[in-house]
Amino acid sequence: CGGQAPTCVRSGMYIGDYSHNSQYGLYGNEALLLQRRTFDLGPLVGRSDLSADDGDFAALRALFGRGQANEPLSTPVLDLLQWLRLGSASHCTMLIGRKVTGDMHVPMGAATFVALLEPPPPAVLGVRLNAPPTPPVPTVAMTRGGEERVVRGWLGFGTLAFPGFGNPQWDPGWLVQLEDDADGRRFAFVWGSRQGDSANMLTQVVAQSTAVFVGEDDRMRPYWPPATPQTPE
Repeated sequence: CGGQAPTCVRSGMYIGDYSHNSQYGLYGNEALLLQRRTFDLGPLVGRSDLSADDGDFAALRALFGRGQANEPLSTPVLDLLQWLRLGSASHCTMLIGRKVTGDMHVPMGAATFVALLEPPPPAVLGVRLNAPPTPPVPTVAMTRGGEERVVRGWLGFGTLAFPGFGNPQWDPGWLVQLEDDADGRRFAFVWGSRQGDSANMLTQVVAQSTAVFVGEDDRMRPYWPPATPQTPE
């Protein structure tokens, strides 16, 4: 999957594997829906106000506020939003991983991680005084099969919560692509505070690309939605 970062990550259904964690017993697999979403920042560039009154920026805040644009956010998330607000990028693209099947901590439908596909973050993300440097991409990811080499990564935030989705928090981390992945189908999410633990390994459901009625087969091209939404006349 050579090329720019967004083209390296396929949207769609994935199977997540965290069966290494004994507390889940036989329920260490999950179904996730990965979706790319682009937010237009053009009208906002250079404005330091982080109020939630502006279209796409309000939607971006609501993403991290779990549906609430005015929800208080953690310092690392605010650092990211401030950098996007003050930067020169006209847009940002996020990959959002949502639970199709939930577990005892994060329920169905909730975002389990968010990753920044573009623009790439700077060496120091925060614009506040003494902001810490952006953590480096991990070189390996621990999976059920052991250490796997990482070939690229994207800054992200993963959800940590007490049972029953109690006090959910965003933990900085990385979406990473694994070395043996030739076509953008095997990834993992590594939580920053738990890099010594096994990552959640993500494998795309291949049927999406091989089944004519749900996949990317050219025979379905006439039925694909237009790349740019059409405005009714």
